[in-house]
Amino acid sequence: STSTSPSDVRLARARYRLRTDRVARELAATWLGARTTNRRAEGVKCPGCGRDSVWFWLDPGAQSTAVCQHKNSCGWWGHLDALLSARGGADV
Repeated sequence: STSTSPSDVRLARARYRLRTDRVARELAATWLGARTTNRRAEGVKCPGCGRDSVWFWLDPGAQSTAVCQHKNSCGWWGHLDALLSARGGADV
């Protein structure tokens, strides 16, 4: 039998909320210091290249991940929980 640790359950719940809940995505944007428009958060420091070039949609939808706009030179993308963890939000 396999058991799931409480921390794995918390991470799965956080990842789900960050994929599906606009309020959670807006809070993440605020915590990350993003500039926000009505539709997206941008200007977040990229864990891949270190530039303020990551963006993500505030409304949950088909693209729930964050993406570095430097596709050719960096190409980083990841879930918001990974982006928060990279910025020191390990208790997400």
